[in-house]
Amino acid sequence: MRAGKGMSASLTFAALILSQWSNGAMAQMGVRYDRDGDGKVTRREFRNVRIDQILRLDRDEDDRVTRSETKAIEDVARTLGGKAAARIAELWVLGDVNRDGVITRQEAAALADRRFPLYDLDGNGWLSPTELVAVRRGAPDAH
Repeated sequence: MRAGKGMSASLTFAALILSQWSNGAMAQMGVRYDRDGDGKVTRREFRNVRIDQILRLDRDEDDRVTRSETKAIEDVARTLGGKAAARIAELWVLGDVNRDGVITRQEAAALADRRFPLYDLDGNGWLSPTELVAVRRGAPDAH
């Protein structure tokens, strides 16, 4: 992409997404996951939030995230360092199951479904505020 308006828009988008993936989004995670406000995060709520988070990367809104759509974000994340670059890399390793360079809505849902039990530490089928702390700190290793 040539420098100028298009490059600036890509970098702005990348900065926005990275800020959501880091401090700001993580601080609000419990509120965002508990969509019905009952103090519990169900498997369905967890799944829907994770799908929404992943599909925010879908620049052309075709319900598919491609490697090219995350390129600017990955580049900025690498430059800034920290956990964001690792999270994006993990998304591709865990989310793109068939390794076609695309994460579909179905793959995002499957990823969320695989992750939920790792956070449901007491196995009761929902996440408590305490269990959401584990989500904030990063996923347990689940390959």
